[in-house]
Formats: sequence, C-alpha cells, structure tokens
Amino acid sequence: NSMIVLKSPVLNPPQPIPFNVDLVETLLFFSSVVYYRGNPNYNKMRDTTKSTIKKRRKDAKKRIDEIIRSWGIKFHSFGELKSTENIFAGLFWSKEKNFIVVAFKGSSPPVIRFYYSLFTDYDDPLKRCTANSLVEVILKKVEKWNNPIPVNIWVTGHSLGGALAQTFYAIF
Repeated sequence: NSMIVLKSPVLNPPQPIPFNVDLVETLLFFSSVVYYRGNPNYNKMRDTTKSTIKKRRKDAKKRIDEIIRSWGIKFHSFGELKSTENIFAGLFWSKEKNFIVVAFKGSSPPVIRFYYSLFTDYDDPLKRCTANSLVEVILKKVEKWNNPIPVNIWVTGHSLGGALAQTFYAIF
C-alpha cells in the first residue's frame, strides 16, 4: 500500500490530501531510516582521494541500502551540513515509482548552530546555502528522469528534522 500511495499522482494544483495512514507510516519510516546512516568521519581521513571519499560515503549508507533494497528504492545522503556529525537530509527515490522523499534527520544535542548549517545567510535564506543545493540536486534528478508525469516530492523529518522539513517546504 505504501508504494502505491507514494507513486499516486498529486492533483495540480495540489488539493488537501485526505489523511492516509499508509502515507503517514511510510514517511515515518523514511524519517527513522535516515538515523541508520553511519558517520563517514571525513575529518579524520588521511587519504582524501575521490575513491576513498566515495568508499567512506558508501560504507556510511550501507545499512540504509540493506533496509530499503527490497522496496526497489535508492538512497543518497545529502549535505553533511558543515560537519559529519551534524544534521543532514536523505533523499529516497524511485524513478519507476515516480517519487522522491526528502527526509530530514534531527540533530544531536550538542549541535547548536543547525540553522546556519542549512541556511547560511540569516537575513536572506534564499542565498547560496545547503538547502538551495538540496533543491538543485532534486531538480537535476527530476530533469534527468525526463518523466512526462510530474514527480511526487514528499518532505518529512524527525524531531528538529521535522521543523527543517516544514521550513524547507515553506521556502521552496
């Protein structure tokens, strides 16, 4: 049921979507799965070649890939947001099922400057920032799919990630 909900066309212009427990459970699933991403510890690397960085990134998302493999979904962690321990967003997507889910992870307690990690200019959050980069990645992915049907983009998050998801959705 959850995959059917994610790929169902959204009316244009969007109309209020009736409460759907399958959709809610699925978005909660994505909000929780992002916590399985490991810390690639880029700041402790001695070998900073592209291949080593790519391997670290792959190792960090290994558990998430195992969890979602049976669903036929892909995952990409996005934006270490100035720190490998900081909050970040995960993109879950399926071209075949025509959806992208942006899931924001909550922060760790010691992280205080989360807003500045996502929006680098307090006075003008639309200037070059991590959130803009995330939008660019989503737009490139959608453009690359060259799909005649509009792609469903869902935004979710847990804890602080929920607030970031709302802010991200409201701004973009």
